[in-house]
Amino acid sequence: MPFFVLPPHPYFIYLLLINYIILYISINAERKSKVDDNTARMQSIKQLGV
Repeated sequence: MPFFVLPPHPYFIYLLLINYIILYISINAERKSKVDDNTARMQSIKQLGV
């Protein structure tokens, strides 16, 4: 019997959830690193006295 005829396995849903969580964490980490870059840039500008 082909796999796609069977109802989805419960672990399949967990894998999807884990995938979404990992994606969300990686997007948030990327966003946070951008914010850190901006704050570092602003601090360096303040130190230069511009």
